[in-house]
Amino acid sequence: MAEVILFNKPFGVLTQFTASDGRPTLKDYIPVLGVYPAGRLDADSEGLLLLTGDGRLQQRIADPRHKIELVLREGKNRQVRRMTAKIGFPTLRLIRYAIGPWTLAGLAPGQWRRVQAPLT
Repeated sequence: MAEVILFNKPFGVLTQFTASDGRPTLKDYIPVLGVYPAGRLDADSEGLLLLTGDGRLQQRIADPRHKIELVLREGKNRQVRRMTAKIGFPTLRLIRYAIGPWTLAGLAPGQWRRVQAPLT
């Protein structure tokens, strides 16, 4: 079984490990080598982010064909924010709570934990 890190990404954190103009990144929260995000969240979105060192699992989680990550099948280019703004209800706060069987339950913003992946 592959190992997965569940991370409750706070608002403003970039979904990458490399520094970018002083803004906080995953490196500031997760001191684990060899793991990478399976998918991404915009800096102004928050919530569940999965990381793994297993490339096949990472691909499976991030690929919309497998229908693991969202009820919205694929949110591209700030789609949720654009849709709600278009009808006059701009999204002020967007939080991803679950991806497949994994949820934010028990994780405060900035916290992470390791779990085993049942999906391989």
